[in-house]
Amino acid sequence: MGTEVKNPDGTSIGEISEVILKTDGSINGLVVDVGGFLGIGEHPVLLSWDDLRFTSEANDLSAITSLNKDQLTALPEYKTAM
Repeated sequence: MGTEVKNPDGTSIGEISEVILKTDGSINGLVVDVGGFLGIGEHPVLLSWDDLRFTSEANDLSAITSLNKDQLTALPEYKTAM
């Protein structure tokens, strides 16, 4: 959680805020907060594990998605089930 999400050009487009697990403990999806500033106006969306690939440069973990910011903000807002 807190890992920066970038587009293929390396531009930051959000960050991972939640990891959603299945009942068997495997990852069901990742919630990415897109847009906003300092937590205000963020649009949380649910992505599958396959929508992201992870890289590490100089001990800095980041996630890369082929989706751009407009595509992510067009996705339905993820609401936590409590």
